[in-house]
Order: sequence, then C-alpha cells, then structure tokens
Amino acid sequence: MQDLLHYDIIHIPTGSQNSRNGTPIIAIIAHCIQFEPDKVIDMMTSTAAGSRVSSHYYIPYKSGMELSKLYPQYFNNLKFPEKAPIIQFVEPEMAAWHAGISYFADWNKTKNADGTLACQYSLNACTLGIEFQIPEYAIDGDLYRFGKINEIQFEAGFDLIQWLKAKYQPLCDTVLAHSTISVVRAKETDIDFKLMPPKTDPGPMFPWHKLNNTSPITGLTGSTSDSTIDVANLQKKLYELGFVKCSQSGIIDDNTRYHVDAFMMQFGAESWELYSDRDINASIYGTIMSAEYDFNLYV
Repeated sequence: MQDLLHYDIIHIPTGSQNSRNGTPIIAIIAHCIQFEPDKVIDMMTSTAAGSRVSSHYYIPYKSGMELSKLYPQYFNNLKFPEKAPIIQFVEPEMAAWHAGISYFADWNKTKNADGTLACQYSLNACTLGIEFQIPEYAIDGDLYRFGKINEIQFEAGFDLIQWLKAKYQPLCDTVLAHSTISVVRAKETDIDFKLMPPKTDPGPMFPWHKLNNTSPITGLTGSTSDSTIDVANLQKKLYELGFVKCSQSGIIDDNTRYHVDAFMMQFGAESWELYSDRDINASIYGTIMSAEYDFNLYV
C-alpha cells in the first residue's frame, strides 16, 4: 500500500461532515478551487447556514516552505517543506459535503448498512473528495477558464489517491471529476426545478491520463469527420456511459450540451482543444460513440 509518511498532513477539522452509516466508498472525486489556503480553510470550517461545504483533502499550489512564510499559523514545523502539504478536513471514514446534488450511473442506488438508500440525490456518502488549488480556474467567474496543477501537487495527489484506493479496495478504484457527477444540480422533486450551470472542475487540463487507469470509461477511438450526428443516439450513449440525467429529447438542448461538456472535460480531455468552442461536431460525436463503460455496481 502506498503510504503518506513522506508528506506533511495538516489536520484542520470541520463540523461540515456526517457519518457514512456503513455506506461503502466506491470512488474518489477530484475538484479544484482557485483560492489560497487561508480562504479555503475559512470556507471549509464555516458554520454559516446555507454555505457549509467541505472536502476530505485540499492540496495547495505552493510548497510547504512558501506556505510557512505566508501562513505560519497553519504551516509550521514541517518535515517536508519542499513538497505540497496535504490539508485534511474530514477523516475518510466520514462523509464530507463536497459532491452536492450529483448523479452517476447506478451509483445513486448505493445503500448504507441498514439497507436504506444513502446516495439518492448526492454521492457524498459513497465518495471521497479531494480539492486541488488551481489559481487560474474560473478567473472573472468564467467557469470554462481552466488551469493546471503543478508537479508537487500531482505527486501529493497521486500518492494520496493510490493510498485511498488501496485502503478502500476493491470498490474504490475510480476517480471522477466533479464536473462528471454534477451536471444536473437539482432534484426532480424540487418544485422550482431548473437546469443550473453545471460544475466544470477540475477541468480538461487536469492530468487524467496520468492516473493509472482510474477511469471507468474506455475504448475511445475517435472517428472520421464524415460521421453523421444522430442526436437521439448521442443522448442514449451518454446515458449508457453513466450520465443518467442526460436529456433524451432528440434535440441538442442545453442539458445535452452540458453533458457533452462533462464527458469531454474528463474522458475526452486530450481532445479538448478541438472542442473548446463547444461545437458538437462529427469528430466529437464519434469519440463519444466509441466509448465503453464498465463500472455498474448494481445491475
């Protein structure tokens, strides 16, 4: 098992958590946020009504040495100042409040120890959340403004992911983007149900290709440019690939565009530049239609 003995783990507990009640951990969700550690710590530990969020871990952009000069109240007596420290807000055995309203495949059927649905409208109870600081993300409120994590963040994040996968095997073998699970951010039971802007983090510049086969979607072969776009088949395919809230309207509506965005931001990330204008062209259609999904848990 990969260990974390060579990283500084900074424990900053938050009250924004709850028991998993025996719900199995089936995936890790990667997030990103642009803010510096002091603001993130304030956010994650806030007790203000209506604004309580948390993640299990946060990996800042700067090294421990840099952070110790800026925020000595949090980063002091570090053993590995040349590395990115890992801030832990919630123990992994507990559920952090990171996923919000979220759906993927049949994962919302996950049950807790007494057989009750634990993830009907949110995957919090069955996932782990890791926030990476990306200073360029969502600058000026543009949710399609992306950036990269740096090498020390990747090293810390990769080792953390491997450690968590080993600790919670065999089910916890997948890493998904927040954008993949949070396309539709409302319950069907909401009286004022409407399509809200989806999450877009951590974005297509996240190093998905380096995460050692943590994706449940495979077989991306692309297509020739003469593929004919069949919208109904596209929507059906996205549903089969785990995007279970994708519209089945037969037309390219906002819901469908958001789901294509979500697919491309994680699973088609290497082709994002071909899609950055969000044009669902024949090549993008062919890429999605060639994909295969193999991580249903309950069917």
